[in-house]
Amino acid sequence: NETMMIESETKLKRNSEAAAAVREGLDELVVIRDDATRTNNNIPRMRYLLDSSLNKFCRWLRILGQDVALETEEEELARTKVGELRIFERCETERRTLVTTSPRLMERRDCPASAYCISPPFLSSVEKLEVALCHMLLTHGVVLEPDSFLARCVVCNGNILQVHNDGRKR
Repeated sequence: NETMMIESETKLKRNSEAAAAVREGLDELVVIRDDATRTNNNIPRMRYLLDSSLNKFCRWLRILGQDVALETEEEELARTKVGELRIFERCETERRTLVTTSPRLMERRDCPASAYCISPPFLSSVEKLEVALCHMLLTHGVVLEPDSFLARCVVCNGNILQVHNDGRKR
């Protein structure tokens, strides 16, 4: 378990370094804070809803501590086969920002105003996906807090809590 955590931290650091190299000239726009410098705990955090094609992107955002939901298989089938856009309703009821790869979805009249589109060519390689991640976080003014890294389950988006009592560990 500790080895997995170290590997995850190493991978996150490597991804962060690669992303930093891509963001040349944008360093002053990226804000990373720790508890000592956090000034306002009432800053609203972004909540995202990603379409089903962005599964890897979803996991990356969760590793960074972001609250990210993924479109369910039912919602995807309703959207692609029937044309029923439950994903828009879900964004509204859960107060989430839609992130999609579909320009056609973005053109819909009922598409949420805060929706964000990642161009499909950005999904072709890890490096391009890292650029898209940096761009989206910068666009939304997301403040990354190292204390929240690895604080969410990458599968279910639940909060991961540290257990100190050996009796509670499973």
